Order: sequence, then C-alpha cells, then structure tokens
Amino acid sequence: MRAEVLGEVKPSTFMSELEKEKGAALFLLQKVPHIIPFSERVIIFRKNVIREKEALDLTESACSSLQTSRFCIHNITIHRSRIIEDGYRQLAQLPVRALKGCIRVKFINEM
Repeated sequence: MRAEVLGEVKPSTFMSELEKEKGAALFLLQKVPHIIPFSERVIIFRKNVIREKEALDLTESACSSLQTSRFCIHNITIHRSRIIEDGYRQLAQLPVRALKGCIRVKFINEM
C-alpha cells in the first residue's frame, strides 16, 4: 500500500473552495471546524447568514420597504420579570421564516 503525503493547503485556496461549496472544504468545516481559525469561521458564518437572508428575501433593503416590512419585522413584548416565559411563548408563535428576519423586542419593567 502506498502512503500518500498530503501537502499543506493554503487558507486562500481553502476559502475559495468553501465559497464554491466544494465537498472536501464543506466536510472539513462540518466535521473538524477547529482547524479553521475562529476569525475565519466568524467570516464564513456571517457570509452564510447574508446568503440565506438574500435567498429568503429578508435583506435590509427588502424589509425597509413599506410593502414587505410587515413580513420581515416582528415586534414582541417581554416583561423583564418573565423574560424566559414571555420570550419563549412569543417566539414560539412566530413562523420559522420569521425567526431569520428582524425581531424587535420591547421590554416592560415593573414600573
């Protein structure tokens, strides 16, 4: 059996393969993410969030228009003394797509 020696992969090459959604790069990101520096994983995460919001038409510009704002922005009211109960109850009522959009929280205190 012949042993193959794997050369080092340049970070720029890895990132470009990841953006092209190549199998090996995605596999490494999913199975051994700790080999990628944290700062790079943050960048990857933010890019994925932006890409998904664009696919769902939940971008800032789409949500700021008057016609679509009622679909993108959801207001919830939470009492500070019942943060978990109120938050869970109100977020559970939102459709799944809404959880990826803009959620505005209004806190009410005891006064």
